[in-house]
Amino acid sequence: MKNLIASRAHRILKRLGSYSDVADNTDRTPPGLEQQELQTDERLLGWYALSRGDARDGFAVTTKGLRTFDGNGFHLIGYDQILLVAAPGPKTSVDHLTVELKNGTVVELSVSGGRGRLRDAWEVLRFLKRVTEDLRKMSSETT
Repeated sequence: MKNLIASRAHRILKRLGSYSDVADNTDRTPPGLEQQELQTDERLLGWYALSRGDARDGFAVTTKGLRTFDGNGFHLIGYDQILLVAAPGPKTSVDHLTVELKNGTVVELSVSGGRGRLRDAWEVLRFLKRVTEDLRKMSSETT
């Protein structure tokens, strides 16, 4: 599953101007996001930066989920915990996604890059939907 997630991240997110693929080059890991933040079976794939140079202003894409900073540290939004992802607001000006987790928590994920109909939020939404669909499909096949 990790390879499928890495492949989806590479194919869908690599074209975004605010996204840096760091899977093959750990020197590009943003300052502040240390490797010890990751679980032993988790691999950093990329970084979506809302502003340059501050790891707290954006989110990491890993093989387990998205890592966001909430003021106290980085927290994992596991792909397996995502119930629903939506892009609220007008199509040409959407600047965040609403992520509803299985425990009822709703997280607002800022995704502000792109222009007009080519907003980054739509590609991040597509990535999250594909990964969560893949997980559900694999889960139902093993049940």
